Amino acid sequence: MLTRDELILISVTMLACLAGYNMEGVAVATGPLPSLCLIVMMFLSYLSITLRDVAKTSIQCHRSVALLTIAKMIGLPLMVGIPVMAVSPEFGVVLVLMAGICSGSSCPYFGLLLKADAPLLVVLVVATSVVAPVTLPLLIRLLCDNHVEVSSWSLAFSLSFYILLPMFLAELFRKVNPKGTELLISRRKGLNVVLFAVTNFAIFANNAENISVGGAKILPCFLLSCLAAIIFMICGYVCSLHLPNKQRTAAMISFAMTNNILVIVLSGSYFGSTEILVAAMYTIPFFLVTIPIRYLSQLSKTPA
Repeated sequence: MLTRDELILISVTMLACLAGYNMEGVAVATGPLPSLCLIVMMFLSYLSITLRDVAKTSIQCHRSVALLTIAKMIGLPLMVGIPVMAVSPEFGVVLVLMAGICSGSSCPYFGLLLKADAPLLVVLVVATSVVAPVTLPLLIRLLCDNHVEVSSWSLAFSLSFYILLPMFLAELFRKVNPKGTELLISRRKGLNVVLFAVTNFAIFANNAENISVGGAKILPCFLLSCLAAIIFMICGYVCSLHLPNKQRTAAMISFAMTNNILVIVLSGSYFGSTEILVAAMYTIPFFLVTIPIRYLSQLSKTPA
């Protein structure tokens, strides 16, 4: 079941979305907050990830890392994007975004809870983060070019800025201030709750008018987010059937726990209310999906 901290995070995030939606007047003041909060969240998540450990695990598990990264960043968006774009382009665009974005920065935390292969999961988070600025704009151009007007170069730059900048800042800060790093890591959980809430509040305040126009889509967007989480998790399971149990669990986490906060921020700049709503609603299945992941990881264990 969900932990107390997960329930608190879901509740705070949903309340922040509701508050932001009803406080459209503060949109000007909250304009830059989503971008700033996202950079800080990414920075905090990378503090406990050393590039040396990433390189070591990448060498040891290079085949698994390459296979899962390609499947997650290219195969999954194509699989869900092509059929849905043919039926409903509006929902197809957001599914391509959710499937093609990098794994969530909180994946290593859930890896510990679910007893996944922690080193592999960390590498998958970094690998998907590094390739996302290249693969996602290309996928949007390939699958959604007739339905959205987005500059591939601009989207690639934004992805690079939000992902790579905090990664290198964290590496620099870890070397310059080890004690400060330990302090931030120890307080990261509480800081993330605040940052999640502020980000969602600001996004919904900035886009309240667009969201109100599509208010009738709230339930379909929620159902779509739940369906997407299940599909992503199953794909992670199928792509890792040949791997030991702990690595299979890491794959399911990497596929299902996608970086919906980054999608929310990008949607506020490049897309519309449907993408924002689905990505925001994904916060709930993001945590609920831990239940079937735990079940599947125990279903057919193989030696690690």
